[in-house]
Amino acid sequence: MFKIMAQWISPKKSSSTVLAQDTLHTGAKGNKVDSLANLRTEPDLKAADVIQGLVLDNTNEIDIEKGLMHCGGNAALYRKLLGKFIQSNDDVLKQFQALGDDHEGKKRLAHSIKGNAGSLGLTQVYHCAVLLEQACFTSSDINASEVVDSLAVDLDIAAKKVIKQLNNQLSSTDVSESTLIEMTSIEVTEHFMVLQQAIVDYDSSAITSLETLQQVSRLQPIKAELKVLAEQLERFDFESANQLMVTIMKEFN
Repeated sequence: MFKIMAQWISPKKSSSTVLAQDTLHTGAKGNKVDSLANLRTEPDLKAADVIQGLVLDNTNEIDIEKGLMHCGGNAALYRKLLGKFIQSNDDVLKQFQALGDDHEGKKRLAHSIKGNAGSLGLTQVYHCAVLLEQACFTSSDINASEVVDSLAVDLDIAAKKVIKQLNNQLSSTDVSESTLIEMTSIEVTEHFMVLQQAIVDYDSSAITSLETLQQVSRLQPIKAELKVLAEQLERFDFESANQLMVTIMKEFN
């Protein structure tokens, strides 16, 4: 149990192998779509028009349009996921150092932050997490370990910077979360596949993926099952979550 919890050290409580997540952000081989978000039609409204209660500007640290696109244009969901990111990553360096010599745990932590930051359009945090994850794969000697530690500091600085910006700019105005996301069956299936792989990998980006799916209009008939799935992930019950995920995907298809 403690090993599993260590793998989920990134989220507070709240895709997904390197290949799955890189597909989400950089595209897979064979000229497939560049990302799951790009399967959706580009929103007609600019970010400033769409986001109610969010006082944010696109900066080098935050790409609002990308984050909104991942959330299907649902500003309330985007705001909620940004809040989860703030809660989960207020001290990345402390989380990283707590893993000690657990190199696999460090890889998973960097990978999870990369996935969440990329999905939310937190560009600088994403790039720092990419570098850290890559370095973790070559951290077999002392010099490489020093590089990893240095990159962990860079990631912590980037995360704290964007969190400070979000805390300063997020409006306290309540936003209705009743807006649902429209997705085609193909889009839903793609998201399901990423979510399932995240569960198999004990990847914290599963929470973010599930939050998005819970807002999809065509999935409202199975919202009870998705709620149970969320509860299983909260309890770190990955075996049950994976079994339920298989059942949900079969029913949907």
